[in-house]
Amino acid sequence: MIGRIHHVGVLVRDLDAGLGFWRDTLGLPLLRSADLPEQGVRAALLACGAGEVELLAPMTTDSGVSRFLANRGESVHHVCFESDDVVKDVLRFIGNRREWLANYEVKRALLFNPKTPIGISMKFLGHMRASDLRSLAQSRNVTANLRQAAQQRISQRGGKS
Repeated sequence: MIGRIHHVGVLVRDLDAGLGFWRDTLGLPLLRSADLPEQGVRAALLACGAGEVELLAPMTTDSGVSRFLANRGESVHHVCFESDDVVKDVLRFIGNRREWLANYEVKRALLFNPKTPIGISMKFLGHMRASDLRSLAQSRNVTANLRQAAQQRISQRGGKS
């Protein structure tokens, strides 16, 4: 389950100038800073209540962060949430997004993934091909309830697609 906001990532053109505002003006304590050349950024992490603010400044002019800044200016780049099971949360997110579910293979992959929440899996059964239902009904990687539901769907179709 998604919990509290862990941190908010904010892009700034210059890390020292960004710290001048976030640390010096707003009074947020600096926890740590580092150059991250593999990501092309200089970063600083500041405490903010129960969460944190992560300042990110580009190290080069050709990085993704530089392009983001050029297009959108200094702004929020990302929000990071805590999760007790990030895989399950991501699967739940994908399973509820219409644009993802227009693709049969995405639905099939979610259905065969043992970590997909059962409620998400059950709603895909009616969209599966007979061959996939048969495979699912025999799979030991999914719950017994899902195997049984797949078998019932096969029976309802008379064993046909």
